[in-house]
Amino acid sequence: MHEAQSVQWWTLDEPTAGLWATVHEIDDEDATRLDAYARYLEQYDVQLPANGRRGSPYRRLDEEALAPNKYRRVLDTIHAKIVRNRVLPQAVSTSGNYSTRAAAKTRSLFIEGLFATERIDQLDDMAARDALLCGFAAVKVSADETRVNFERLKPWCVKLREAECNGGLPRRLYYVDDYDRGVLAQMFPEHEARIMAAPMAHKQGTSRLLDAHNPDAVRVCEAWALGGDGRHVIAIEGFALLDEDFAEPTFPVAILRFYAPPIGFFPVPIAKLILPIQRELEFTAAKIQATFRLMSHAHFIVPPGVEFSTEQMSNEPGTIWRANPGQVQAFAPPTVSADLYRYFVDLGPMMTEMSGASQMSVANQKPGGVTSGIALQTLDDVESEGFIALHRAWQDWHVTLAKLGIAAAAIVAENDPGFSVRVLGKGRAQNVRWNDAELDAEDYEIRVMPTSQFARDFAGRIDQAEKLLQLGALTIPQFRDVLDLPDLQAETDLDLSSRHIIERNVDAILTKNVPIIAEPFDDLAMILEFGPKAYNLARLEDADPIALELLRRYIMSAQDLMPKPPEPQQPAMPEMIQ
Repeated sequence: MHEAQSVQWWTLDEPTAGLWATVHEIDDEDATRLDAYARYLEQYDVQLPANGRRGSPYRRLDEEALAPNKYRRVLDTIHAKIVRNRVLPQAVSTSGNYSTRAAAKTRSLFIEGLFATERIDQLDDMAARDALLCGFAAVKVSADETRVNFERLKPWCVKLREAECNGGLPRRLYYVDDYDRGVLAQMFPEHEARIMAAPMAHKQGTSRLLDAHNPDAVRVCEAWALGGDGRHVIAIEGFALLDEDFAEPTFPVAILRFYAPPIGFFPVPIAKLILPIQRELEFTAAKIQATFRLMSHAHFIVPPGVEFSTEQMSNEPGTIWRANPGQVQAFAPPTVSADLYRYFVDLGPMMTEMSGASQMSVANQKPGGVTSGIALQTLDDVESEGFIALHRAWQDWHVTLAKLGIAAAAIVAENDPGFSVRVLGKGRAQNVRWNDAELDAEDYEIRVMPTSQFARDFAGRIDQAEKLLQLGALTIPQFRDVLDLPDLQAETDLDLSSRHIIERNVDAILTKNVPIIAEPFDDLAMILEFGPKAYNLARLEDADPIALELLRRYIMSAQDLMPKPPEPQQPAMPEMIQ
């Protein structure tokens, strides 16, 4: 235990000693929380470092017990429901100016490319699991010379004092983890000697989560302090590798909490809610297994003094009981009490009800009679109502990721004006540079917009598209485009190429003032139909007058190339009668 002392390390000229004193105090306070995390992770079948300890103190049953891990199944079901919803934050213009709206669309493309480049989908998978098992997840966003980095922070290495939290949010945040000396020396080459001489990371921590032993590891603390005395420090024991002012209003860390507690910071994870039921299920399963092994074979009641030869008995299990005088009787009692078995069966639905997931979704089943894609989608939407709070927190977390990513991208672009990300479209890819969108922070907001109103699964999507096709709301090429089938993509791109060229030309005219005229092989009729609509929309959005003039010329050039209607023939003059 470390002696408690109040140290405002962020106000000190040399913050290292005060910072580590604070970390050691929090280590002692964190023991109970980390011990709980270890239980939740082990029940999820995560192998924790043993480091010489004798087995796990958390699992009560031996490995031969036939206890289903319903706990993991329920958590995996909720995890799947969360991560399958693709969340793509977009920049939405707060101005009616056309150029601002166009810049916001470009910024949205940049966010999409940034998320794809840094594989946020993989980060989603880990973050959702962290939040279900530990109550929260954290991702640090930073910038180096060439890229934006998104780094998952282990929940058990994130430290704070709940007493310092303001409305559930901390004012000081700490991340303490072990780093390989060589890697750390590459990050801070100017301090290589200090790093190589630093003491070895703890051999055994206050929790089994911290028991991994690596003789080449160094314990590192990265800390942020908000406010007027804002500070950012990265330190090893006895020395600060980085010490700088920190003026940002928030941490460069996106924190995901599915349920924010009314007091303090650390939420109660779903894992904690269902773990006692899993333990009871394991205990009951072991009792049923032991009872079945004892009572499932034949029993013979033999009176005292009566000779009973066992030579005729087979190798099947059997038990001979000596009882009151009478004839020899074979006795086959019920193997398991009906009440005990019913109690065991009822524990599963109790766990799913506590978690909010449905019993059928956990078992990968659907109600009888529900077959169409639209019906399945509707059923999924109804079930999702139980996870509204989770979905909202999930969306807000992605908005925070996008905001931090944009801030980091601006830093990268200062050093590299050509900084860009690659955006994959249908059948083609494009590079979107940060500097392609000249946009002030007050001119747009980051929001989560629906990626599509069509069903996510193919069965639901084709049902919806077929109905729109029957109503005449979709053409055959549009129908193929909605389905987005790779097998039909080449033919779909060919059918829609004329419209895509026109849309590209109109966008180049309105956003970049590029003078373009129609060509003879353009779909001239489509230009005359689509062009005036785009022109009037641009007028409503206060587009640049020069761009409007160029768009008028584009439309008129298409009009000039249209085949001239044949001139009406003059009626023949009547013959003169002599």
